[in-house]
Amino acid sequence: MKKIVSLALVLCLALGALAGCGSKNTADTKKVVMWSHNSHAKSALVEIIDDFNKGRGKEIGVEIELVMKENEMEKMLDLAFSSGQAPDIFTACSFQKQAEAGNLLDISTLPGMEKYIEKYDGQLAELRCKYHGVLYAIPTVATTSGVAYNKDLFKAAGIVDENGEAKAPKTLADIREYAKKLTDTSKRQYGIAYAMKYGGWFGSTIQSPSMVNCGYNGYNPVTGTFDYTNLKDTMQLVLDIKKDGSYYPGCETMENDTARALFAEGLIGMIYADSWDVGVFDTQFSTKIDWAVAPLPVADENAQVYKQVMGCGLSTYMNSKITDKITKEQAFEIFELLNGKEKQKKFYEKGIDIPYDSEVIKEADSSKLNPKFKQFAELVNISILPPVTIKYDIGTERNLSTRFAEDVWAGKTTDLDKLLTDYSKIVNDGVKKYADAHPEYDGKSFLVENWDARR
Repeated sequence: MKKIVSLALVLCLALGALAGCGSKNTADTKKVVMWSHNSHAKSALVEIIDDFNKGRGKEIGVEIELVMKENEMEKMLDLAFSSGQAPDIFTACSFQKQAEAGNLLDISTLPGMEKYIEKYDGQLAELRCKYHGVLYAIPTVATTSGVAYNKDLFKAAGIVDENGEAKAPKTLADIREYAKKLTDTSKRQYGIAYAMKYGGWFGSTIQSPSMVNCGYNGYNPVTGTFDYTNLKDTMQLVLDIKKDGSYYPGCETMENDTARALFAEGLIGMIYADSWDVGVFDTQFSTKIDWAVAPLPVADENAQVYKQVMGCGLSTYMNSKITDKITKEQAFEIFELLNGKEKQKKFYEKGIDIPYDSEVIKEADSSKLNPKFKQFAELVNISILPPVTIKYDIGTERNLSTRFAEDVWAGKTTDLDKLLTDYSKIVNDGVKKYADAHPEYDGKSFLVENWDARR
């Protein structure tokens, strides 16, 4: 009997030893806390972290605790850092302020980051990914822009190709021509809407679309100077459409949500839109129309065409003290888990985010994606992050958007050349003014001598 008991004890000990093979003891597991404000991605993020905690995390002795912080994250971060209770990882912050306070980890020190630094060479800009030359984040998510158009209205107006399908606008001339054809005042139907009360309307409708014609949208990173004269074509288009009367009335007081609602209701044929608008149209407004997305229109198809502007979302930030808790190797594994190729691919396939890396888009299974989301994603191939501009100080001078609204749209002036030339001088004088007032400021870090936005 004693032999049987002894044998059972030996077996239990052996099984216990085997159970511990390949994994850390729970007591040795280090917990890192992550704060996320991305409520739209919560379920997918929970899935990724749970899989890690149950698998690879156990192997390397690290567990991630996810805490959702959807409101006033910056204020909560300030309080957490001041009280010594800051998270180890977080999805958003005023990174210049936190970098100056020494609260952020220089991710270039993590073993394995070399491949990302090499891949995004020339794209890790100062004040976007770096501060004083130190790397704190990389771009991971893209926001693309295009012209959303109502295919039903296009077909009804005869704007179709040889197969009878809606013909997407390609040029500025197309936008004007189609807007006129789409306008039917008896039906309260118009070609396009301009949400001029929306703070971003000028940038999304005039300034950003100008980049496809010249390779920059105001700031020339090669020379470090500003030249707004290339906005003339996109600015003139707005005035031509005003002259034709093919825009929805009341644009001076129109908010962006109003313009988007009009599009969703089928009352306008075209609208400048961003990739996040897919969710707005399909969820917020429950759009019933058949619509699609076209690239931003060019002035001349036969001339050199440049890439269009896109925005980006950055990787998670890491607390500078995270390596007091876990090794740099472990920190890199977590960084890659939360920001790397596989995560970007999974989020794209779920329709959450568009990857900044176009290679991920090509490799992903997009068969179940919303077609419009996929169309916006495909624009990454012809898009580029605009350079971060050099600093300037124009004092109480009105910005270009205000000048256009108050002087040009209001009919006080028709001389676009003078408007744009004068404003270019004001801003360039502002560059010198800022530099003189801040002798410690080095504007050279905002020069990109090899900038090339050609398609």
